[in-house]
Amino acid sequence: MRDTVLTLKRLFGEEWKNLMLLSIAAAVFSLPLITIGPSLLALHGVLMRIMDGTCDRFREFRSLFRACFWRGLMLEAAAAGYLLVMFWCVALQDAMGSGKAALQTALWVSLFLAGGVAVYLIPLLADKSLSGRQALRGAVDLAVLCLPQTVLATLALYGSIFLFALLYPVSFLLYLLFGLGALAAVTVSLVWPGANELLYSEEA
Repeated sequence: MRDTVLTLKRLFGEEWKNLMLLSIAAAVFSLPLITIGPSLLALHGVLMRIMDGTCDRFREFRSLFRACFWRGLMLEAAAAGYLLVMFWCVALQDAMGSGKAALQTALWVSLFLAGGVAVYLIPLLADKSLSGRQALRGAVDLAVLCLPQTVLATLALYGSIFLFALLYPVSFLLYLLFGLGALAAVTVSLVWPGANELLYSEEA
């Protein structure tokens, strides 16, 4: 966890101005809504590259947005499909009778597993040196091997969504100015050390 603390200090200390500007850039690039996926990939990719020292912040954001455009759209489609299945299962609860509790448990477990993989998958998909299959496999492996970080990152993800919903519409402006970048920074701080040690060190 020492590497995670150092990463947090760097992103929220030395890089706080860039983090805010990148958050605003991600929000602006997400305005058509259909481009939320590419924007998130670009934001996480820039933060990952800041940590390995190979990044010209805003030029890299634009470059990653273009390079990851179709990956981002596919990520959106997968997320939308997953949410539709979840809503369908929720709608079926009343008709399940004695199986309602089991279905609810399965839904909560599914949400945790999806979030645990997603926190690794989004930064890895931003790396064009990895194929989509490699990114997915790496995300699953890291989610299991770095379980404490996975739990914390998943809690940060769902906690931020809960706060956004709880404080809406006030939270909208906060997310626009800093929220997207802050959540991405916390996520990258938790997942980057494990990815750097277990994934990229093997490639080197």
